[in-house]
Amino acid sequence: MVEIGAALGLFVGILVTVRLLMVSRARTAEAEQALMPASGAFQQLLEERFSRWGLTPAERDVALFVIKGCSTQEVADLRNTSLGTVKAQTNAIYGKKAVWPIARSSSRSLLRN
Repeated sequence: MVEIGAALGLFVGILVTVRLLMVSRARTAEAEQALMPASGAFQQLLEERFSRWGLTPAERDVALFVIKGCSTQEVADLRNTSLGTVKAQTNAIYGKKAVWPIARSSSRSLLRN
């Protein structure tokens, strides 16, 4: 009798878990769908700012990696370029944007007008 109760409890537990998993997946899909417009708007904002600042295609790539939080060495590795090249491009980005060097520690500073 105890074994039947345990088996029934396990079966109910599996059913509840499957149902919760289905609900979780549906909510995740809804959240991803809701974020798509925001992601597109952010990309559009970046493109607008990069154009306004007159960034070259290479500088745009570097700026995107910086905004994503990559270190200078990581950017160099990802772009297959030297560390010195990435540092020069980073300096050019901040120079074109005319921000103080202290702002380099914050990727959000790249997005300010």
